[in-house]
Amino acid sequence: MVKKNSLKIAVACGGTGGHIFPGLATANILKSRGHHVTLWLAGKDGERKAVEHWNGDLISIESEGFQYGFSFKSFKTILKIVVATIKTFLEMKNRSPDVLLAMGSYASIAPVLSCQLLKKPYILHEANVVPGRAVSFLSSKAECVALSFKETEKYLNAKKCEHTGMPLRNVLYEKSKNQSHKEKDNKFTILITGGSRGATSINQKIIDALKNNKFKSLDFKIIHIIGNHSIDKYNDFYNQHNIHAEVYKFVHNIEDYFSTADFVISRSGASTCFELCIFGKPSLLIPYPFAVRDHQLKNAMVLHKYGAADVISEKNLSKIFLENYLIDIISHPKKVTNKSDNAKKLYQKNAANELADLVEKYVK
Repeated sequence: MVKKNSLKIAVACGGTGGHIFPGLATANILKSRGHHVTLWLAGKDGERKAVEHWNGDLISIESEGFQYGFSFKSFKTILKIVVATIKTFLEMKNRSPDVLLAMGSYASIAPVLSCQLLKKPYILHEANVVPGRAVSFLSSKAECVALSFKETEKYLNAKKCEHTGMPLRNVLYEKSKNQSHKEKDNKFTILITGGSRGATSINQKIIDALKNNKFKSLDFKIIHIIGNHSIDKYNDFYNQHNIHAEVYKFVHNIEDYFSTADFVISRSGASTCFELCIFGKPSLLIPYPFAVRDHQLKNAMVLHKYGAADVISEKNLSKIFLENYLIDIISHPKKVTNKSDNAKKLYQKNAANELADLVEKYVK
């Protein structure tokens, strides 16, 4: 039920899961406080699936991200953004929200520009250490920019920045409080994931390293999320080398695998970094080398700075390094205990609530 003093709040969180899920987590908090909340999406594949359990208004207006350089494709992108802004402005004028929360990415551009034209306040949220182009472009007129990493403030020209942390899905928080007990065989478990699409180079280097005969005498288990690659190839390898492994192309319930893992090897997108922290998982982070503004490296280095993770670039990720590194952590699991404790300290468990507080605070 919407209360008398409730606000009309727009939440622009379209694009990828890294923007949708934090926006959705905050939207649910705001809705639970009695506000009327509308989600604004960017008309991309997968968005509807991500918000299928959202019980509220939803508007989807097709938009697209900036392109580098000058080309016909760049012109088409600009045209799409202009069209999206006009459509969003007309829709937003009719709905007249009291405030907008924009979670970054190109999906925020049309809603924020519309708010500027309507003289409505807006709050931005930046997930990564290095802000994306949209947040950098829109931050100067924002009431406030909410930060997942406090280190981000130095990159922005904003009136006000506040460190709220990264809102995560509630299921992650609940699962982290009740992490699964270890299996009876108590094997040291390593989770390997390259993100939703997997990472071919990381997958292959892991396989090459595990061919070393020294692993035959070690008691461990691999959970390998390979992305869109041949499961048979990896199952055959693990069976031939007598390594206890579970291989998946993709998992929807990543929280279950974080819960059972002792150690994680992964990329370092913002969501992944904070998921590792909420579960207190020590990790080896291998930043995606082509990430915009090298933001994955900057994210990873914050975890490294606070002793929560080791970091290595993909170009320096050699077979010999992985052999030695994996043998060391499997043989001496207590070596990563400090990393686990440090990771837990980095996550702000009330991030969604703090972001919701900001939205309420800056309504004029």
